[in-house]
Amino acid sequence: MSFKESTPTMETVCVEPFNFNQEDFLMWSVESVSNLVQPFLDLLFEVCHIVLGLRPQCRHVEHEIGEKYILKNEKGVKIVN
Repeated sequence: MSFKESTPTMETVCVEPFNFNQEDFLMWSVESVSNLVQPFLDLLFEVCHIVLGLRPQCRHVEHEIGEKYILKNEKGVKIVN
């Protein structure tokens, strides 16, 4: 049997579609040990304000966003502008 004969093709591989609805996502995010949703939302929030230039709701939120940006920059996290 050659490599070409053993390699699956699109015709031989049958994969069922994966459906992930909002309820499944909510349950996963609540039950997940690593809790990846909140850090992602925080990063998205920061990107929207720093990169896109959106104004925060108030001055103290603007200060917090700026501090996080500076701390990441000092730690060596590469931030491309």
